[in-house]
Amino acid sequence: MNSRIPSGDSRLPGQLEDLFVRYWDNSLDNAALTELETRIVASPKERDRFNELCLQAAIVADRLATTRLDNSLKNTYRRSRSSWCWAVMTACAALVALALGGLYLTQPASAPSDSDRTAILVRSTGVVRIWGMASGEAGTEGASIRPGRTVTTHGINSSVLLVYPDGTAVTLSGDTEVTLMDNPGKRLYVRQGNLSADVRPQPRDAPLIIATPEAEVEVVGTVLSVGRTPRRTEVGVQEGRARVSRPQGAPLLEVSGGERGVVEADGAVRKDRMARTPDTYRWRTDRPLPAEWGVGCILDDPTAEPTGRVIAPALFDDPYIHRRCWQIRSENGWVPGLFLVHEDSRFRVRYRVDRPGRGQLLIVVRPNLLTPKPRHTHVLLAPLVFEPPPEGRWHTVELTTADWFPERETPDYPFPWVSFLVVFNTYEEDLGLRVAEFTVSRPALPKPTP
Repeated sequence: MNSRIPSGDSRLPGQLEDLFVRYWDNSLDNAALTELETRIVASPKERDRFNELCLQAAIVADRLATTRLDNSLKNTYRRSRSSWCWAVMTACAALVALALGGLYLTQPASAPSDSDRTAILVRSTGVVRIWGMASGEAGTEGASIRPGRTVTTHGINSSVLLVYPDGTAVTLSGDTEVTLMDNPGKRLYVRQGNLSADVRPQPRDAPLIIATPEAEVEVVGTVLSVGRTPRRTEVGVQEGRARVSRPQGAPLLEVSGGERGVVEADGAVRKDRMARTPDTYRWRTDRPLPAEWGVGCILDDPTAEPTGRVIAPALFDDPYIHRRCWQIRSENGWVPGLFLVHEDSRFRVRYRVDRPGRGQLLIVVRPNLLTPKPRHTHVLLAPLVFEPPPEGRWHTVELTTADWFPERETPDYPFPWVSFLVVFNTYEEDLGLRVAEFTVSRPALPKPTP
């Protein structure tokens, strides 16, 4: 394995890479381990290099294991392999924390060094760009994302996992833009989009800050999600707590596990319990669409029972496939989720079109944020061939979970999956699509025998 470790900076004295390889192979004696710990404490540059080596080696091991597997065994092995790689990265972060522990206890509090605020891009999918290194370089696994740089993901199937040296993991998904601010402490500025974070315990005088135009979220050790749209900032806490304040510093809310805080662009603030993500879901055409609805509009259609109203698509510049498409896009339910996808979930669509053509129905899913290690979002699609129905009638399509196809890969986390976005897409052609019904349900559970 050590032949696969990236070579280091020859200017670092004493061959830090040699110590790393022996640490990785669990062959360091006590004297060498003490030397490694001493060097990590004494030199931010060597500490930064050690963290990069740990994460890069885990990525290489992850890739090698995948390529050597027979396809029939890959899904089974991926779970154990990912757990092992994550455990190794956590152990490396623990060594850094242990080595630095004495400093935190004996020296006055000070701002984290640049290396402590540098995240490593561990995994990405779809369209990911890093701004500040150059004019929007593609995000490559193993890249160091230093303060002052901006990470963007584009499209519903794009996501990226960033990991800090202390083990704090941040996932961005969909159309998202986040900047690692170049100021004291770990500070992320979310201009738009979806962020979830598993934040390791932070020094009380140097919490991680997640900022948006409406709010600042102070995090000490928390599992949470943040969604930012032009109209609001939502903060959902799964575990731990977070303090929410105005950008100018005035305190607003303390949000604890199971709660959601909302700060509107007009200044309104509220907090509520995060409702359990439901097993059932339906589009309501008997009322206005939600304020956060993505693309599409309500139209009158007297043939659409029972409400006499339908949802119709609109032209949308899709950043993921780089095309203008006729789409219907639901509201983004990133923080609470729209509905759960179970193995026995059922989906029903009632539609009509004016002209025949091809299209697709997509749902975007994520894991429960308390899943043991960070995971990506996934896009599931159902290809559809739209045909005009006989005059005055509607087509009905019924699907089960088994009828959905993963766009790139099957989710590698357990059911139920949390769906937070629904999309109808007919590409560049306007087929005159009208959707009268989209519902999600589950079979009724049998009544217990007396």
